[in-house]
Amino acid sequence: MDLKTLEKKYASGVELLKQYGYYDRVIEEIHLLVKYFDTNYFLQLLTENIFDDIKGTFRSFVQKELKAVYDELQDNPTLTLSPFLEREFNSLTILLSCSLNVKYQVSGLMRYEQTRRLPFKSSLLQAIHRKLNGEIQEYYKELSDNYKKYFRRQFSAPMNSNSHVSIHCIRELQKSFEECFIHQMQKFYVLSEALQFVHDYFIMELRGSIQERVSIIFQERRDRLERIMTYFIEDLKRNFIRVLDRQLRRGKSFKWIQKAFLLFLDSPRFEELMRRVIYQSLSALQYRSEPSDARTGT
Repeated sequence: MDLKTLEKKYASGVELLKQYGYYDRVIEEIHLLVKYFDTNYFLQLLTENIFDDIKGTFRSFVQKELKAVYDELQDNPTLTLSPFLEREFNSLTILLSCSLNVKYQVSGLMRYEQTRRLPFKSSLLQAIHRKLNGEIQEYYKELSDNYKKYFRRQFSAPMNSNSHVSIHCIRELQKSFEECFIHQMQKFYVLSEALQFVHDYFIMELRGSIQERVSIIFQERRDRLERIMTYFIEDLKRNFIRVLDRQLRRGKSFKWIQKAFLLFLDSPRFEELMRRVIYQSLSALQYRSEPSDARTGT
């Protein structure tokens, strides 16, 4: 979706913002807000997104594919670990592919509640909020007055008798309803469209800014990122298989081993370590991807 599409979709709201003299200022303000939002916060969000994918995939890997490895080793104790350590597993292959996909990462970040709650300081948007609140109070007062007017009219309107009504009665009722309520409700609707336009434009610009930042890392430094992600995934996979083999030889059931793996994945130690390693790797890639003048300020 682009700006022209949003303008067409929320035409009455856009027109209201223009009448207030806010429209051009809103466009510029939001563009600047999302263009310069904190890089470190962005890297934290990206780190969390990648970490969640790794953790979720390995939970599935433990419960399904690692169970197959356990069964094979149990059925044939003479098997060496080498083929299993080098084996490609579908879930881990998909994880690597998604980890390197710009569109997937952007979509994931935009679904995050942290992204929707990302704070931006803007006196202009606060001023617009106060202006719209003032309009709401004025419209509500008019609607309240019209509510009283509507019911006063009922005592002077053509009355039905013995359950008999006429087209004229219905028409007068409809006219009264339209005059007292519909016009005011349309004003509320226009206010809603103005707010919806600002909301959707903000999301559109934020998505564009996030996509630009993700692309810097995931396209310009893709080879480096792929090596890092492959190392993360392969290292975890091989460690899990080695531990599985060791515990199997000690006579542990798969249910016991699975529980231990899941507890490990949920442990604060694993989560803290993994987040730190991912964040540091992304930070290094971000730094190398920035032009030298942006880093030095020259």
